[in-house]
Amino acid sequence: MKNQFQLRKDYDLESDVLWLSIEDDYNYRESIGIGNVILDFDENCIPVAVEILDASKVLNLSKNSLKKDFNVKMDISVDEDLIAIHAQFAFPNKKQIPVEKDFKTVNDIHLPSREVGMVIGEF
Repeated sequence: MKNQFQLRKDYDLESDVLWLSIEDDYNYRESIGIGNVILDFDENCIPVAVEILDASKVLNLSKNSLKKDFNVKMDISVDEDLIAIHAQFAFPNKKQIPVEKDFKTVNDIHLPSREVGMVIGEF
């Protein structure tokens, strides 16, 4: 069964960091790094937040675009061997092409298998 969560976002223009987290309260457990992405898990090993360092470079978007409203859809899957994030960023009422990114790493911390969907806006 796939958990679905609404996200909130925060972007720090100066440090170029995009932070996306679920709106629900959670108890932080640990983080893993996937290149320029940091994925946080709660005490139940559920992915609850994503931090993208150097976000404008990673997403190939202007910092100004990241300051404005945009929609996000993320599918995060954890299995015995792999942790994978598929992210889509869309800009309503803009002619900007949606951005899709995939991030993957080995599940070497033995997180239990699960699938999580996260969203801001509509897709």
